Amino acid sequence: MTDTTVVIATFQSPVEANIARTRLEEHGISCRLDDENMMVADPLLGAAVGGIKLVIREDDADEAVEVLRDAPAGEPGSIIDDDWDDFESDEAESSQLASSTLACPKCHSQEIGFGSLFHWYWSAVILLGIGPIFLPDTAATAFLKDTHGIIFYAGAFIGFWLAVLRQFPLRCKECDAQGPRRLFQGNLD
Repeated sequence: MTDTTVVIATFQSPVEANIARTRLEEHGISCRLDDENMMVADPLLGAAVGGIKLVIREDDADEAVEVLRDAPAGEPGSIIDDDWDDFESDEAESSQLASSTLACPKCHSQEIGFGSLFHWYWSAVILLGIGPIFLPDTAATAFLKDTHGIIFYAGAFIGFWLAVLRQFPLRCKECDAQGPRRLFQGNLD
């Protein structure tokens, strides 16, 4: 019997996570929920840490998967990855890493960065937000001077969320190919 633990499921909802935990405990499988408090306190930060993790002992993994798979379809406790039967911790980590790694579809380089739209956007935010500070005091520039903070913070807020939501196009630094993020995902040989 080992004390090694594994994560068998992740949840975005504390309710779903607790239903799955309770279902396992009813079958005598000891488990815990990691990062539940983080998700409840601040859902944005909770999502950043990967959601609520259902953690069990490695020895109980197969039984726990069966218990959660036997849950009626559509109920929260039935959420389990379909590839669990092939679980090998090193292989699972490497395949997950490969699918999340960005690579160019043309030259397969991993030197990927934001495209020119990203740089133009932030240049405009800085110019419109900070630029009016340096304008001379006239009636024509008073409006810009009064609203420069709003423009800057609104632009920064929108740009931050576009970056978080991964909406800016990406560019290969080797061959200069540009496109949306989905074009650059999963291109490793």
